[in-house]
Amino acid sequence: MKKSTLIPVLLILPVLFLLFGIFFNRTHYANDPDYIYLVNALNLLKGQPVGHVDNPGTTVMEMSAATLAATSVFDGHHDHSLVERVIQDPDRYIQLIRVTFIVLIALLLLLLGWVGWKKTGSLWHALIFQFTPFLSANVLEHVWTKVSPEPVLFMVSTLLVIVLLYYLYDPGRDSWKYVVLLALMSGFGLATKATYFPLFFIPLLRLRGWTRKSLFILGTAATFVIFTSPAIPEYGHMFSWFYRLITHTGIYGQGSEGVIDTQTYLSNIGQIFLANPVMTAVFFVSLTLLAIFLVRRIIRRTPIGKDNGPIPSVKLLAAITFMIALSIMIVAKHYHANHYLLPAQGFLGLAVFLIILSLERLIHLPKLTRIASPVLFTALVVIFVIGNIPYLRTADHYYHLTNEETDATFSRIDAQYAGFTRVYYYPNTINKFSALKFGNAYAKRRVLPELKTVYPDTYFYDVRTYLFYNWEAEMSMEDILRMSGKKIIFISRVISGEEVETIGRKGFPLKEVYRGRIHSLYELDTSAIEPLLARMNAPASERMFCDADSLTADRSRFVNQAYTFGGGWLQSPEQARSGCCSVKLDTKNRFGLEYALSGLKAGDHYRISVWRLGDYYESHLVAASARPGAFYKSVNDNILTDDRGWKQLVMYVTVTDGLGDEPLKVYLWNSGKQTVYFDDLEIVKLN
Repeated sequence: MKKSTLIPVLLILPVLFLLFGIFFNRTHYANDPDYIYLVNALNLLKGQPVGHVDNPGTTVMEMSAATLAATSVFDGHHDHSLVERVIQDPDRYIQLIRVTFIVLIALLLLLLGWVGWKKTGSLWHALIFQFTPFLSANVLEHVWTKVSPEPVLFMVSTLLVIVLLYYLYDPGRDSWKYVVLLALMSGFGLATKATYFPLFFIPLLRLRGWTRKSLFILGTAATFVIFTSPAIPEYGHMFSWFYRLITHTGIYGQGSEGVIDTQTYLSNIGQIFLANPVMTAVFFVSLTLLAIFLVRRIIRRTPIGKDNGPIPSVKLLAAITFMIALSIMIVAKHYHANHYLLPAQGFLGLAVFLIILSLERLIHLPKLTRIASPVLFTALVVIFVIGNIPYLRTADHYYHLTNEETDATFSRIDAQYAGFTRVYYYPNTINKFSALKFGNAYAKRRVLPELKTVYPDTYFYDVRTYLFYNWEAEMSMEDILRMSGKKIIFISRVISGEEVETIGRKGFPLKEVYRGRIHSLYELDTSAIEPLLARMNAPASERMFCDADSLTADRSRFVNQAYTFGGGWLQSPEQARSGCCSVKLDTKNRFGLEYALSGLKAGDHYRISVWRLGDYYESHLVAASARPGAFYKSVNDNILTDDRGWKQLVMYVTVTDGLGDEPLKVYLWNSGKQTVYFDDLEIVKLN
């Protein structure tokens, strides 16, 4: 075929992949996994380590950060930092990253088709290679809709196929350049997600000689460290995570100790085969062919792979079959989603080609590929049309319905509840703020300063703890009522009546005003909070206060009425919120203003607050027991800022049974490098 005709043909599948991928719907504000990678990309742009290393996933964060940095060049709005601009319109930047990944995969598919044609001499083989992503609806859905490791894994799997085609057709395949290239890709793949691990064995099995194999292993390790360098401070957590995955039978390192639960494991293998029909067919056909070649070798006593073709097809097919088997064995341990098999699915096109080539040599029919390749390609297209298109159309439709309802719900809120304080159900609700909070939680909360700057008055209700938060600052219903009044709208996913009752018993009574398929809205039931309002106006049963202005005679302690507080030598007249002085903490004096709460009883409830001036993130209000593990709580996020820049930290402490008769020490801690001032510490025992 002439090149002038060939190029348009090789463009067809990449262009279809590109167009359908870009216009395929996705859930807006999907917190997991999109916002984990978006917010960690912001960490990188701030020059900080990443906070999420479970995959490890650092390559996704690096590529996302590069995309954000590149788009900022064309962004004309520079009134805010890039991090703040992303936070203001996060889903726009999620979309930019997603489209970037789709474009890169489409370009790789075009390159794969060109290399496939150049190396095999067959357009049909090239089309089979390019058709790989269409063989699985799961692959397409993930690479089209997610900012996650899966699109990047598909990129590196495709690159590995391209390099292997060059390697296996190259008479000089023992060149060291292949060792370097394969090590780079393996390290990159493993830094993307541990599910790449089975693909590591394809180069390991194909490289000739132990010297090359050893250098490939060392090169992979070095490359892994390079691509995971933003996660080096979290290596301990990373390796602990993988250790738990290996040594526990449940999902995400949970469940009982043990490598596998045999009954569950075997059941999962069966489910994997049923859920992935093309991969299953390729795997068992490959096994059958390999068994035949093995029997022939035993009978004829001839080495496998001594064929007359340009590549040792049987050996490569054996390596790919081993990789698929290992992928299934690993995923079956904790099987609950097909996307964990995506790296193996990226090799199905190459496996189909090798099956055709191996069959041709097995039955000594050189013209088999001319017949089988177009027939197989046509069959794969039919399988896609019949099996995958209906699933993809349904998925796209429901993504569209979800987004439509989200837009309609927030339009309803804007129109009907304009003067209401919004409280967002957390963590499983589809909205911008919950998504940003979720992503920030998996980024070690390092984007918290920017979140507070852009959206200062944003409140959440965490149903895991039944507590209110202003981003990461714990609050009470009393705090919100004092700051915002009684007009509160609760934005939630659809929840059961039983859960609404539980939330009400925990102090947040609700009235349903809207229920959709995805979202529901509730107003605060003001008639049910009269006892709370009465309690708010009642005097505290016990109150300890320190304004840091007065000292004992020996100047060792602060004093206020009958109460004294440790750290009097830290008094400073340099700054003060009230009175003349405050407590100054710096790199030489990191702890101060101690007070021991004694005579505690289980169930006692305290509100502890202090005002802070200085470093935002690395200074803390702490309550802790003397005995390690009995009690510890620390806060570093504020709920209020006054007109002079002082920020109020608030902590709620409920005395637990495990504390016993031990006192609880309240103190201040500066873990950073900047000087911080504290003033007006208040400890109130609540009614």
